[in-house]
Amino acid sequence: MSNRLPDRTASEYIVNDGSESIEPPPPYSEFPTETSANNRRLANECINGINDHDRVFPSMPEQTISTQPHFTQPLPHPIMRTPFPFSNDFIPPPSMRPYRRPIVRAYSSQRAATRQIIDNEDDCCCTAPCEISTWGCLIYLTLFSLPFGIFCFIWTIITSIACLATLILPPLGYIMCLITAASYRMLGRIELVTQQLCGGQPRLFRNLGYQAYPPVFSLENPPSLPITTTSLQSRGWFNSSFSYITDAYTWRCLVYFMMIKSFLSIITFITTILAVTISIPLALCLLGPALYLVKTVGVWQKEVAFEFLVL
Repeated sequence: MSNRLPDRTASEYIVNDGSESIEPPPPYSEFPTETSANNRRLANECINGINDHDRVFPSMPEQTISTQPHFTQPLPHPIMRTPFPFSNDFIPPPSMRPYRRPIVRAYSSQRAATRQIIDNEDDCCCTAPCEISTWGCLIYLTLFSLPFGIFCFIWTIITSIACLATLILPPLGYIMCLITAASYRMLGRIELVTQQLCGGQPRLFRNLGYQAYPPVFSLENPPSLPITTTSLQSRGWFNSSFSYITDAYTWRCLVYFMMIKSFLSIITFITTILAVTISIPLALCLLGPALYLVKTVGVWQKEVAFEFLVL
């Protein structure tokens, strides 16, 4: 007759063969931890040694001995590597310097993958009226760009004709060309500085990580700009001034103010006036898109100026 209960199954009975389950060793078992057998053995030996000591010297006061092992964590390893020497005079190269870059977000699916480039500034028609750079573009394009472009165009035409006419007398023509070259470079510096009204750093300075302008009264190029110009060496005043006149940046300024700036100023001025005029009757609906268009035009012409006058 079976001793099993009627409501039990064979799988519910456990056969005890007298063998205890062996617990797998914990990780890093070579280190003394709370669950290791070495710690338990050391603690027992310590307690037995204290008891023997009390039997030999009964006059000594009893001490409370904790059975908690002393080492509860793996022993720390000594630092074998020496600290790397750091020099405060180290100047990181442009590739190691932090700079602002647009945020790139990638969206992928089973069918297609798209990439969206988002600038650090939130460009939106709704937020355009609340941004200072938008009103800076409006002021620059309506009040400064067209008058300055017309002045630069007239100045470059007059000075070019004057330089060609005075070359008949070499000393006078040479001095006239030198002054004219300095004026072109000064106009280029004014153009680059006033473009900051359009807000934000240009793409060139964001890629470099810092801001630097081409020199005006010298040819010693700063180490930050990737421009290759002839440096002023000790070659005499005549050779140095001749290199100053024939420098590539001087001629880029001449071409920019004679051919590019005049057309850009006229186009941007007409676009800005039309956008603002159309948005006035429907200011509540079209003010944001109109200002966003003005800001886009201002940033575009700023990038053109920096790409031509700096690179």
